[in-house]
Amino acid sequence: GGICNIRPTIRGTFDSINDGYDPTVNSVEVAAAAGSRLRKNVQKNATVEKVGNVAPSPSLTEYLDVATGQVNTRIDGGSIGQIDGTSLNFDSEQADEGLFLKDNIAATPVKVTVIQKASSSQIVFMVPDGEVSAESAYLLLRRRNKTDGPIVEGQSETMEFNPASVAV
Repeated sequence: GGICNIRPTIRGTFDSINDGYDPTVNSVEVAAAAGSRLRKNVQKNATVEKVGNVAPSPSLTEYLDVATGQVNTRIDGGSIGQIDGTSLNFDSEQADEGLFLKDNIAATPVKVTVIQKASSSQIVFMVPDGEVSAESAYLLLRRRNKTDGPIVEGQSETMEFNPASVAV
């Protein structure tokens, strides 16, 4: 009964009571459990606090330039792009929610207005053209987790940006 109880165990199956240990089917593992001293100390001294659910923020994990097949390297204005991630859904009726193209120069991001597919895990869209002049940009997703809630954001990696007039 101290801090921890540790014991060896054998994992695997035995076809009969007479089967022996076979390293191709069985393995020796270590099992651990809290000891009585640790368990009593935690029960006596632990404090609990109720916390609300943490609202998920959008996570933009991968950008695919559909025309070139390049991933997380270059955004071409006027081309078709695809973002994969989690919590990507948004209310398209709200002006401050959606997918945006942002560079490090302009103060205001450019909203993506042509979206072919939008789900919580993937967005397929036309990259805005002519409104970003910087050499690098990133995608920014803004959404609310509930009506009238605060905006939460997620962004992609910063990538090379090519306006449609010079895209290669």
